[in-house]
Amino acid sequence: MEEKASEIIEEADISGDGSLTKQEFIGYMHENDKRARIIFNELDTDNDGVLKITDIINHEELKHLDLRKRAR
Repeated sequence: MEEKASEIIEEADISGDGSLTKQEFIGYMHENDKRARIIFNELDTDNDGVLKITDIINHEELKHLDLRKRAR
């Protein structure tokens, strides 16, 4: 958990002082929100605003994976 927290601080710390200001934190969260939206839209292959198994299976970049197998 501490390692992940350090990664977040390192990525979001614009000033390089080892801590996050409110502005740095908001900027980091905004960027992650944009990334999440982009990834969602890429996976939503039928563009209906809902992710279904078929969307992920039909995604061009994931077609080579055998997604029918379940991890145990």
